[in-house]
Amino acid sequence: FYYKAMYKPKWLWKVAEPIIRALAGLGRVSEESSPLVYRHRAEYTDVMIVGGGPAGVTAAIHAAATGASVLLVEREPWLGGHLRFETRSYEYEGSACPAHEIARRMDSSIASVPNATILTGATAFGSYEGGLVPVLHGHALIHVRTKSLVVATRAYQYPPVFRNNELPGVM
Repeated sequence: FYYKAMYKPKWLWKVAEPIIRALAGLGRVSEESSPLVYRHRAEYTDVMIVGGGPAGVTAAIHAAATGASVLLVEREPWLGGHLRFETRSYEYEGSACPAHEIARRMDSSIASVPNATILTGATAFGSYEGGLVPVLHGHALIHVRTKSLVVATRAYQYPPVFRNNELPGVM
């Protein structure tokens, strides 16, 4: 608005500009405030798996069984995904057991694999040329170079939108 309102006389803009900028919230950053400092490090792995749910953990176990170095990255503090919250029983390793028990078993089975590294509470936020996947883990920014990337990050099921899809019995 001020480009149209304050162009005549010219000296008025010189007076009004600092006031408008101050009201807009622009200012100086305090030299005393300490910015967040991130440590940087590089990791190299054969297979990187993003997502620590049942699909991600199973992929990590199978990839590690081939002898590949595996890095499993999970955003949550625990592995298991949706299984941690389910009470329904599933068939797992020849017997029926509750889903949360399957999640616990998967967690312990991947933890015992020697060539698998698990990062929980970490966020992978991109996939770039040359197999670069940046991961934020606490106050560390990890530049992961991987040969293979598996993305196993949750499933969201959305029903298709079509005419009369909200009618009873339409699935």
